[in-house]
Amino acid sequence: MIVNFKVGILFGVAAASVVLAGESLPTAQTTVDFGKKLQAWDGFGVHYVEVRHTRDYKVWREDYGGFKYLTPEQREQVIRLVFGPDGLKPGLVKAWSDPYHELVNDNDDPYTMNPAGFDHRTTTQWVRYFCKRGLEETRKRGDDLTFLAGLHAPPAWVRRQKIVQGRDLDPAMKLEVAEYIASWAKYLRDVEGLPVKYISPMNEAEDKFRWPEDGGDPVSYYKSEHNLWWPDHQVVDFLRYAREVLDRLGLKEVGLTNGEPNSWGALFDFKAKDGTGFEYARRIREDPVAFKNLALITSHGFRKSYDPRGADLLREARPELHAWTTSYTWGDMSLDFLEDTRNLIYKVKCNGMIPWATVHNDYESDKLSPPATVRVSSNPNSPIKTNNKQIQITKAYHHYKQVSRAGQPKMA
Repeated sequence: MIVNFKVGILFGVAAASVVLAGESLPTAQTTVDFGKKLQAWDGFGVHYVEVRHTRDYKVWREDYGGFKYLTPEQREQVIRLVFGPDGLKPGLVKAWSDPYHELVNDNDDPYTMNPAGFDHRTTTQWVRYFCKRGLEETRKRGDDLTFLAGLHAPPAWVRRQKIVQGRDLDPAMKLEVAEYIASWAKYLRDVEGLPVKYISPMNEAEDKFRWPEDGGDPVSYYKSEHNLWWPDHQVVDFLRYAREVLDRLGLKEVGLTNGEPNSWGALFDFKAKDGTGFEYARRIREDPVAFKNLALITSHGFRKSYDPRGADLLREARPELHAWTTSYTWGDMSLDFLEDTRNLIYKVKCNGMIPWATVHNDYESDKLSPPATVRVSSNPNSPIKTNNKQIQITKAYHHYKQVSRAGQPKMA
């Protein structure tokens, strides 16, 4: 097909400028070839966030998405808005774990899991509801979902500081981290019936200066999440040892990702403020075992970084690897969100896209203290809001629906 006007194409949807009668404008010939396959497409995705900041779940039963404020009927309305036949119709779902699933070590053998030592239910009520009901609604119309089991952060006892927000991994506990995320993936698959395909070991954890110099967590650091610092050598090490842990715990079909730095640029080359540099993609490729064990390339897509070099470096040697953006901003709910989406697909060459939290309650972002008035949500403009016990559909919902409905899994 050849057209003589300005045209934009995303998933085979053409949008052309209109030229009125009598107008004379320069024209350019554009060829649109729907038969040319740029890359395989796994789908757009969604993410329900529950426990993200709280230091003590007994003190603050955090629910970032706000389902706890809604009636059962309202929650079902949200499920239809996301997964129903006239909803967003995602193909991917990210399910985060938090540091409170294993308060003390289940045993001293990371290859033998004691299910009684884990509590995967208390802090994940609405994550599991969102995922399970979403899968039911999706399969009702003959489609399916692919799940990524993400590790927001492991428990306090695996850290050198022995506190929830401690920065550094205790090397003696590294296999226990693999067991921790394996237990979550296994629970989702075997108990909740969710088809978990991948696990992600970390969340935006490339920068050690997100913590105080001593790696601790004074009260003034109220904005920090449940991260653990993951330098590049630690990610490589995880990819080396975690495969055996998963295999021996019955998760041979679940693939490993490299985790989720803040941006695609950070995956290739991250510089801390002290000049310390990390090259996650290069270090993974240089290690034959880690590179072999990598099943999916993942990163967040913040900072408007569309740097493809990290993913390209890995796919240069293994072109079959897919790349997913597992979180990126809704911005100010303008069309900039669609421009971000376009750049991540066509510049980074992503095969899947999952923006930040699909459902959000502003009150849950403003509750941290001190000071109580400071927003801690870095990205509050989610498609669906649950403020004031009401459901609000934002502009972001309608923007996302344009691409999520067009970009269904297995398209190209």
